[in-house]
Amino acid sequence: MNVEEIERDSALPLYAQVKRILERAIEADMKPGDALPPEGELERRFGVSRITVRRALDELVLEGVIVRQQGRGTFVRQPAIAQELPQLVSWSEQMRRLGYEPGSIHSEIDIIEPGSELRDALDLSDGERLVVVRRLRSANGEPVCLMTNYLPEKLVPGLHAQGLLGDSLYATLAARGIVPVSAEDRVEARPASEWEAGMLGVPAWSPLLQVTRITFDAGNRPLYMSVVANRGDKYTYTIHISPKQAGG
Repeated sequence: MNVEEIERDSALPLYAQVKRILERAIEADMKPGDALPPEGELERRFGVSRITVRRALDELVLEGVIVRQQGRGTFVRQPAIAQELPQLVSWSEQMRRLGYEPGSIHSEIDIIEPGSELRDALDLSDGERLVVVRRLRSANGEPVCLMTNYLPEKLVPGLHAQGLLGDSLYATLAARGIVPVSAEDRVEARPASEWEAGMLGVPAWSPLLQVTRITFDAGNRPLYMSVVANRGDKYTYTIHISPKQAGG
């Protein structure tokens, strides 16, 4: 990575100069996933303190230009997968629209007895069971989220044995004449467990962006619940608010 020289007589603080030079170098010479030189090497190249280098890198992390990976180093950040909310399309369709090839690295289907939270959320009667579809989803072959779908067994009889149609829940429901119409999402940030981190290929306790969605039919009856734990370094969510919805 070629870097410019620090201007010692500039009014711009040293950390800001280092940040600007690194930004230019990243734009000109680097691509997503490339590693930046270690802090010690940057310190020597620029002739500044470690504190100055770290502040410059901190600014670039905050702006989403680079990402730190514990024990590995600092890298040019991959473009985030931008999920717009609300937009009721399948996950696979959303990925294709963004130029990614969706897939599943691992999947399993079970039948469970729901707890009170799931029973209430899906308006289930006593004794009703749920089909649970768990998948490790990928974009261009890279793991990006852990997706769990909870569906009333009566809605999709035989799904446990038959599996999903084309690895798509939407296609599977459509083939059964079931059409999702609306959804409610809850988005929250949380750290990844060691198991989740291992599945997603990130360090333990890395940030996850979890989206819990309840999807409804045309009669506003709940169809299923989805819990999607997204890699925090791969996802952004955008919500469009119309003037009538905006508060003052």
